[in-house]
Amino acid sequence: MVALNLLITAAEVIGGLLSGSLSLFSDALHNLSGAVALVVAWIATRPNSGPGVCEVRVVDYVDSKVPMLAKMYEKMRVGYRAIGDWEHDNATSLK
Repeated sequence: MVALNLLITAAEVIGGLLSGSLSLFSDALHNLSGAVALVVAWIATRPNSGPGVCEVRVVDYVDSKVPMLAKMYEKMRVGYRAIGDWEHDNATSLK
């Protein structure tokens, strides 16, 4: 995926040079930032996949007074519970 983003970035830079298009340069930078983000995400998850790692704990904080955030949180909770990956259900609900 990173290679594809870099290939698209290179094509847009070349196209921008040949045509003098500022929008192609802008999109090339956008694609480059996406490639960098993928690399950073990959590096960040590497420590969680070693032989001594038994679990990965995800902590989510949400302002339950904002209705949209509370609704998103409840949907996320349902999804985690469906895959059997939800601990301390009563302690973390938004009641």
